[in-house]
Amino acid sequence: MSDKKKCKERYDWYKANGICVDCGRREARNGTRCIDCAGKRRERARVRYDALKDNPEFRTNHREREHRRYEAKKAAGICPKCGSRKAEDGTVFCGICKIKNRQKVNKHNHKSKRTKAEQYDGVSCAWCKAPVVEGRYFCADCLDKKRKNTEKARAAVDWARHPFREGAKGVI
Repeated sequence: MSDKKKCKERYDWYKANGICVDCGRREARNGTRCIDCAGKRRERARVRYDALKDNPEFRTNHREREHRRYEAKKAAGICPKCGSRKAEDGTVFCGICKIKNRQKVNKHNHKSKRTKAEQYDGVSCAWCKAPVVEGRYFCADCLDKKRKNTEKARAAVDWARHPFREGAKGVI
């Protein structure tokens, strides 16, 4: 019998009997490894990743691999975030991951909300840092650009078919 087959048999036997497949001495936790061996393995992976993460080729390959993994799980109807639960109908994520993500986003939004006085110093333009028009947060040039862009956007709207107008009943 070859060494490869012996190793595979020993691995399968350890796994089936709840023994750590790395050290072969302690009880396996969470599947195949004891706590010590799992920690050592995690640390080795972290060191390897830290050494490679600044390599552009590694980053590109990693990004592509993660994208393929995400798309495969999404196509199979599995939550791509946790990879273990079925996605809810009409969404990509499972209910638990969706709630966790919503809590994270809400926490971030709550932290990042600042008053306009905190955002801008009231002396320099919010866009270009030039002196502001009195009582505004923008300089005269940026204020003109904002007004022109607003007029252009309003002109592009089909008000007869707008969902909040009377003429749009039954039109979506």
